Order: sequence, then C-alpha cells, then structure tokens
Amino acid sequence: MNGKIYCAFSRVHPCLWNQIGWKMLNTLLLVLVIVAVSVLLLGVRVFFVKGGRFPNTHVSGNKALRQKGIGCVQSQDREAQRKPRFSISELEKALNDGVN
Repeated sequence: MNGKIYCAFSRVHPCLWNQIGWKMLNTLLLVLVIVAVSVLLLGVRVFFVKGGRFPNTHVSGNKALRQKGIGCVQSQDREAQRKPRFSISELEKALNDGVN
C-alpha cells in the first residue's frame, strides 16, 4: 500500500481522488452534521419535553381562523360531498322552470 490510505475510489483514478475526494468527504461530513443539528433543533420540543408533540399548524388548529369561519378546503369539500346536491323534486322543478 506504500503508506497511502486505500479507498475503493482510488482504483478509478488515484490522483483525482487525492485532489477532490478528501474535500468532497469533508463537505459531505459537514452537511451531515448541519442536517443532524437542524433535526435536533427542530425537534427539541418532541425529543426533550415529556409528552412533547409538534405544534398543530393546520388551518383548523388556528383559533382566530375558526372564529372567522375559515376552514380547511379539504374539510369543506368533504362536508359538501356528504350533502346531497339536489333532491329529485328540486331537479325536476329546476328543469321545468328552465323549459318554461
């Protein structure tokens, strides 16, 4: 091995790996550390508080929006799908009024 560090990538082009490989490895490790710290900081409440949960950021979880009558579009759509659009008599009446 002649005192060199062996790496699987060194077979491709040893000179290229020596120039670029260590910088790339250092950058990759730095990125992994930054991501790990970010996950820990975002999850402080979840990881370190007993019974901790992420805050509810959904529209229905906002008290001020609920007081104004603003809701989630998906919930409004679900409610609209449950209600029948027209009864048969209303449909016949609408069709007859349109013809006359």
